[in-house]
Amino acid sequence: MNKSVPPTKNFLLSGGNWIACTPPPLHNAAYMNIRILSDGKQGHLNQSLGLAQALISKAGGTVETVNLQGLSLLGKIRKVVSGSDIPRPDLFISAGHATHIPLICARHHFKTRAILCMKPTLPCSFFDLCLIPRHDLDSGRDYTDTNIFPTQGALHPMRPDTSVPKDTTLILIGGPSKDFDWDDESMLNQLAFISIHTPGHLVLTTSRRTPDGRSGTNRCSRGGNPAGVGSPASGARLRRLGQPGQRLHGI
Repeated sequence: MNKSVPPTKNFLLSGGNWIACTPPPLHNAAYMNIRILSDGKQGHLNQSLGLAQALISKAGGTVETVNLQGLSLLGKIRKVVSGSDIPRPDLFISAGHATHIPLICARHHFKTRAILCMKPTLPCSFFDLCLIPRHDLDSGRDYTDTNIFPTQGALHPMRPDTSVPKDTTLILIGGPSKDFDWDDESMLNQLAFISIHTPGHLVLTTSRRTPDGRSGTNRCSRGGNPAGVGSPASGARLRRLGQPGQRLHGI
């Protein structure tokens, strides 16, 4: 993260990223009215909230979330375009494949701007701006003159907490995906290695992708020796947020 403030006010900080902003023309010059389209997945909503809150901190205004979870595609579109135009939305933000077409429809219906977080499955030209993690982009391409803005990781609404000890390391454990398989023993071996070689405290938590009933964080949290690797003391240093096996909302 670049902690130095850019030399112009047309930047905002979101999720550790300084994002250059050319503010769209606002229907209300005093405020920015932002509407977030949510597919019901907290991780996607957090990315949209991170951007929206950063914008509001600069321009002032309101943030409204439209929940599209559980609706058919036609139902999503109807809900979006039938939304109130008081206050008239200046900007729509969303993340997740299920929001792509509703976001495009909202852009055209309200004749306003649309920003998408994460790499879309549709062409980026359908949106005004796409904020995409750099690891999902072509490392050899220059995106300067495009509507793609590479970010360092995903946006989020979290802010630094000075009460947390600086020697605390947070580990977020994911799960299987189309690109990666899941293996208990491999994951536990990696945790044991990190535990032995990382000073201070480790805080672990799972995600919605972590397989139920197989999360190795439970074994680590009991102070055992993960996968038989490292010392028992290393396992004792692994403590988990919440109760063993409990999933944290929004992680």
